[in-house]
Amino acid sequence: LVACLCVLTLVVVASAIRRLQLYEDAFGLTRARLAAETFSLSVGALFVLVLLAGLVPAVRARFAAIAVAGAALGLLAFSLSNPDGRVAARNVERWRHTGRLDIPYLQGLSADAVPALAQLPEPLRASVLAPYRRRLAAGEPWSSANRSRRNARAILAAQSAPGVPRLNSLGIGTRTARGEARTQA
Repeated sequence: LVACLCVLTLVVVASAIRRLQLYEDAFGLTRARLAAETFSLSVGALFVLVLLAGLVPAVRARFAAIAVAGAALGLLAFSLSNPDGRVAARNVERWRHTGRLDIPYLQGLSADAVPALAQLPEPLRASVLAPYRRRLAAGEPWSSANRSRRNARAILAAQSAPGVPRLNSLGIGTRTARGEARTQA
């Protein structure tokens, strides 16, 4: 019975992941959706572990240790996977296919998102990166130094180099129906 419940729970988890992917396709990836996908995968992994514990006595004997170690490794992997950078990269890729981009949401991400957002064409890139320029313009004390912010500053400085096209004086940019970038007069 436990095995049957675990398999049925895995079906529900797979359905939840599929629904999250549909939301992502329709509205873009967000931190919350990425966290929900990750949580769903971890619940699925836990139920696979329960199934294995029922079949393999060695897993059953070390179930708690394996579960805690798996959770710790999963959390570490999620943190090191650069969630904001992944969110930005997926949204930029979605923009390439659909022409839709949630600029206010992307502007609220951390400096980890700047490398992916810098791949957008002008003037859209300047519009999306404007708040990052303001936030990262001020220095920081050595005690809060951060490699992501340093890299973002370098990317933004390279984008500001002479010869790089700028957004119009109002800082407004739009997209045409075909996804081509243009500035408003």
